[in-house]
Amino acid sequence: MGSEALITFARSSGKNGRVAPSADAFLVQFRRFRKRYPAVKAYAAWNEANHCGIGTCKKPQLVARYFDSIRRNCSGCRSSPPTCSTSRT
Repeated sequence: MGSEALITFARSSGKNGRVAPSADAFLVQFRRFRKRYPAVKAYAAWNEANHCGIGTCKKPQLVARYFDSIRRNCSGCRSSPPTCSTSRT
């Protein structure tokens, strides 16, 4: 019995790190990740999507599109909705 990584995505650490990527930009990067790591099969759409410091807290439709992108572009993968922070944001 082994373990499996659950990959979750979050903001960039670069100068635009507080800006959420567009759904199209997310999809491009997700596909790049899948190409590089095809063995990874478990994903969460976004880490702490309700945290206002990372650009997604008031954009639930955008984060839902990230989730949809994973489900549509990763046949055989398991995907979970975005995770949420339990602390006040």
